[in-house]
This record gives sequence, C-alpha cells and structure tokens, in this order.
Amino acid sequence: MFSYYIEKLKDMTRASTFYKRSYTNGYEQKVNYYLERLDQEFQNEDVDAIKFCKKKLDYFVGKQVEYLTQKNYDIYWERQGRTPGPDKI
Repeated sequence: MFSYYIEKLKDMTRASTFYKRSYTNGYEQKVNYYLERLDQEFQNEDVDAIKFCKKKLDYFVGKQVEYLTQKNYDIYWERQGRTPGPDKI
C-alpha cells in the first residue's frame, strides 16, 4: 500500500514538471500587463490595487532581468563556439 503512494507522488512530480509554464519571450508580456493595470489603478486611486500591481511588477521585472541575463550569457557562449563548463552554469 505504501508503494502506491510513492508511485502517485512520482506521477504528480512528472505532471508538475510537464505543465510548468515557460515564457518564450521572458516575462515581457506580464510586465507590460501589470504596467497597464498599474496605470489604470492610479487613475482609479485604488491604493490596495496599486500595492498589488507593484508587488507583481517587482516579481516579474526581477524574473525578466534573470531571463535576459541568462539569454545574454547563452548567446555569449554560443558565439564563442563552445559551451560553458559545469561550474559556469
């Protein structure tokens, strides 16, 4: 019976990695969405909504910076005609 739960856990892990979202252009669309929404909330003068949008923007701008940094790093190594060593990833 215990092995049943182990198999279920493995299936859930596979499913969660399969359905994990990937943003092919980074997080630019999310950043733009929350920028537009923040502008709307400033016009509505809704303080709670402004704080919410700011929190989301902080998160997605950080993720976009990480994405662009990794992208530029990958492009650099591709232009060098080699791949980085395991300690450089």
